[in-house]
Amino acid sequence: MRSPGVTRPLPPASTGRARRENLGYLGWKIPPHSHPHGTQSLVLSLLLAIPFLSHALPPVEGLVESIPKIQPPQTHPRPPPTVDPANIVRRRTYADTRGRVTPYLVYLDHAHADIVLALRGLNLGRESDYALLLDNRLGKRRFDGGYVHNGLLRAAGWVLDKDCDLLRDLLDRYPDYTLTFTEHSLGAGVAAMLTMVVVLNLDKLGVVQMGRTRCYAVAPARCMSLNLAVRYADVINSVVLQIQ
Repeated sequence: MRSPGVTRPLPPASTGRARRENLGYLGWKIPPHSHPHGTQSLVLSLLLAIPFLSHALPPVEGLVESIPKIQPPQTHPRPPPTVDPANIVRRRTYADTRGRVTPYLVYLDHAHADIVLALRGLNLGRESDYALLLDNRLGKRRFDGGYVHNGLLRAAGWVLDKDCDLLRDLLDRYPDYTLTFTEHSLGAGVAAMLTMVVVLNLDKLGVVQMGRTRCYAVAPARCMSLNLAVRYADVINSVVLQIQ
C-alpha cells in the first residue's frame, strides 16, 4: 500500500505504453462534454479528475470567468434545390437496368441550356456494381486504337441502346442545348465511355457539331489507356482529388 500523502510518480513518457498510462492518469477520468461552452466544462472536469490541481490553481469561479465564452455556430438556411423534378425526362432504376449499368437519369437544365445524363456512382451494397467493375482484364477490349474497360464500355452501350432515341429527340427539340454526361466514381467511368462512343457516332444522335457533347467525370474509375485519355481530353473533363 502507498503511504498517505505520497503521490505515485508518473511513468516515463519514452514508450507507447507509458504515454497511454500518462493519458490514463490525466485524461481517462475526464467525462465527455458536448455543451456549447466546452472549454469551461473541460476545466471543471480537470479539477474534478485531478484533485491536487484545485490547490495549485485559482478558485474555479474566477478561472472559468477568465475563459472567453465560445459562441455556438450560426446556422444558415439551406439553399433551395437546384434540380427541378419536373425537368427529369427519364429515370432508370436498378429494377430497370438489372445490373447492366448503375441507375441514371436524363435531366433538362434549362437555366444552362444543357441536356444532362447523370449516372449513379458505385453502390457498395450492390453486387451488380462490383460485377460491372470487375468485368475487365488487361488488354481485353480494344477501342479506337487504345484499350478501354470492358464492363464500362458494355454499360455505355446498354444506355445508348435504350435511350438513344430520347437523346436524339431532345437534341432536335432544343438545337441550342449541349449534351453532358457526368457522374462520380463508377458512373463517371461509364460517362466517359458514353462520351467516346457518342463522339464516334455523332450521326446517330443528329449532333453535327462535336462541341455540343462533353463529359465531366469526378474521380472516375480507370477506364481507358493513356493515348485515348489524351485524344479525348477536349471533350472529357476529369476531376481528380490527389490520389483518387
